[in-house]
Amino acid sequence: MAYKIGSFNMYKFQAYRSDEIIKKDLDMLKYIIAEEQFDIVAMQEILGETPMNMILKRLGSSWKGAWGKPNSKSEWAAEGYAFIWNERRIQLAESTTASGKRTYYPRIYKQYRIDRKAGQQDLVRDPFYARFKPKYENYEFRIINTHIMFSKNKSQEDEDFIQLGDITMRKNELDILIRNIYSKENTWRYGNNLPAYTILLGDYNLNLKRKWTNSPYLEEVIVIEDNNYTYKVRTVQDQLTTIKNRSRLNPEEPVRGYANNYDHFSYDDDRFSDLHPKVMRVDSVRDYCNDDFERHRKEISDHIPIVMEIDLKR
Repeated sequence: MAYKIGSFNMYKFQAYRSDEIIKKDLDMLKYIIAEEQFDIVAMQEILGETPMNMILKRLGSSWKGAWGKPNSKSEWAAEGYAFIWNERRIQLAESTTASGKRTYYPRIYKQYRIDRKAGQQDLVRDPFYARFKPKYENYEFRIINTHIMFSKNKSQEDEDFIQLGDITMRKNELDILIRNIYSKENTWRYGNNLPAYTILLGDYNLNLKRKWTNSPYLEEVIVIEDNNYTYKVRTVQDQLTTIKNRSRLNPEEPVRGYANNYDHFSYDDDRFSDLHPKVMRVDSVRDYCNDDFERHRKEISDHIPIVMEIDLKR
């Protein structure tokens, strides 16, 4: 059975906002999720639990969700995340303990080590972590939902806790996410002891190097040495997923076209070698907004969703 895991930066999605820049079409958002038959959607830029619930209400009672907001010295950096999932096919991971059954609810991932000798600094925005089990399969998905900071706020508040340049900061964030967090969850064994497939996903604000992209670039493959086990973490999804900004020189000119491939999936190359995951973008501008980039940016998002389809029985 195939499962679809999506990632979607929702662009400053907050309850009941409607102005000249953003006016969310909630019915269209629901339609995209349902029509694409996602099983799990990891969302970024969810500015409160209420907007997540507005989507869940439209999707119906079989859909569940969890929202989380990372702690930060900067409110500007503390944008929220959400996971939503179709409970007819997906459930939260569970295990049986001496005190009964335990359910593993999604959580902001706060406990990780920093290798300061290697130049790492604390994450500005911690990721949102969840463990899911397909209802009719005997394995689990571990998903690390991230939104890497695009740039530093220029306020004194931010300068007190982050001294890296903008691009160096983004690469520092990804380095920690892969080497310190992904590597731990990829090999960790929990109480249910099920085989696990760990995925880092989200808005990296870094491009895969292709002829149609510009810097800053990320490393496509990072080698992890974990005791006696060495493996490669590969980042995929190289199609453009962000919508261009309005031209500063011609602000009245309608927005048209894509800019960057900032939205990605990363996974253990060896562990996923037999899965042959199918990764793609959902061209929601073309398929759901009749090629109207301006409308999509205002009513849906300045990103389009990406999806990973996995079928362990292929």
